[in-house]
Amino acid sequence: MIWPVGLSYAQPVPATDTPPGVPDNLQHVLKLMNEALSPPVVELPEKSKIPVLSDQDLLNFAAKAYNWNKGYNKVVLLGLHYGIPVVVWYQCSDLCPQMAARYIYYQLPKGMECAAAGGEEGIGHTALPAETITRFCEPSVLHAK
Repeated sequence: MIWPVGLSYAQPVPATDTPPGVPDNLQHVLKLMNEALSPPVVELPEKSKIPVLSDQDLLNFAAKAYNWNKGYNKVVLLGLHYGIPVVVWYQCSDLCPQMAARYIYYQLPKGMECAAAGGEEGIGHTALPAETITRFCEPSVLHAK
């Protein structure tokens, strides 16, 4: 089963958003939860070396089936869409490829909100070894798909 294409983002909760009186150990737990919700990121080369993607390029890529025999649990840079890096995460858990997922999402610059990038929030789920949830910022052109 191939899970639907999705995008992700996770913005950490700023320290100022922590209610007064929250013990330090609970603040540490909140930090860990934010990190767990974050999708993987890739190291970006110079922008001039990253291919530019149109809406149609993204739609064509998302429509193509992926051969899971080529590998999984990898994250690759697809290109720039309206100046924002687009990343693809081929994620699989214990039962591959039956429990595999391909997520296509914006790798947002620090501090940028999903809506400001022209994206829409999405959530990705994996079932095994334990259910995990990741928040994504999906390009709007894919979200409508």
